[in-house]
Amino acid sequence: MSENVLVNNDHSLSKGRTRSLNMAVGGQQGALSDPRQWMSSATYVRQKLIPVLVHAPGLMKIMPDGQDRIRQLKALVELLPTSITGLNDRLDVTYEEHRVSNGGEFHETPTNVERVRSVPVFEYPEKEGKAIKNFYYDWIRYLIADPETMHPLLATTAEYESAGKPEFLPDGIAMAVLFIEPSRDLRRVTSAWLTANMMPKTSGDDEGKRVIGEGNEIVTQSIEFTGTTMVGNEVIRMAQDYLDTLNKEGFRPAALPGFYDAIDADVTAGGEDFANKLEAVASSAGQDIANSP
Repeated sequence: MSENVLVNNDHSLSKGRTRSLNMAVGGQQGALSDPRQWMSSATYVRQKLIPVLVHAPGLMKIMPDGQDRIRQLKALVELLPTSITGLNDRLDVTYEEHRVSNGGEFHETPTNVERVRSVPVFEYPEKEGKAIKNFYYDWIRYLIADPETMHPLLATTAEYESAGKPEFLPDGIAMAVLFIEPSRDLRRVTSAWLTANMMPKTSGDDEGKRVIGEGNEIVTQSIEFTGTTMVGNEVIRMAQDYLDTLNKEGFRPAALPGFYDAIDADVTAGGEDFANKLEAVASSAGQDIANSP
């Protein structure tokens, strides 16, 4: 019965691969509710995005520890953000109006349609040693411009010379990320955005502070990015291809290994503990039994 409240797989109303509700079936807010189609009250619940690094800045591999920086960037995109916001596929329409009566009525004519601009924002709790701020700080100085010279610092290095002095084109200084909103069963794409030309607009805060009577504090870094975003069938296909590669059995928290799988050797080697107390008592009890008449 629940199949009746969803449109077919190939229905044009489903913009992703997740089937949309058939709004012509079982509307509950009419003169009376429709108990037989109670499943039609299923509401959309936004799922958390899956970010996928598609392209790292090409010149980043020439930076100091370049290959490792690309691995760090992958983690910064896919594993470390506590919040990713700013992705949108809303359409806004502009209308021009003119008066059509002395009674105050107007006729409105559509004159423009625009997609709301996506502005990705990543938030992180800063890591020990200011790792996140340092990463974006170096990205800006080496690939975009140093504030003192207004030229990329990478251009002054021997590694840049050895690499043949490549041009600082957008694909060399910016990344591309695929953002996927999956269905609840993680099998189908509900929405997807492919954003290229992503560069940090800030390195993150690096503020010194001392207030007597107040405790020390953790720091949250909020990094806003530039970006040119695509949506549509090809982006959905790419996102679906990625989802299909994921091993869904890996989403089982109960299968996670424990913090440790054995007691440390330096712990077991030191002094009395719960276990050897029991051994001592058991040994003593065994001797008592053996010596009893």
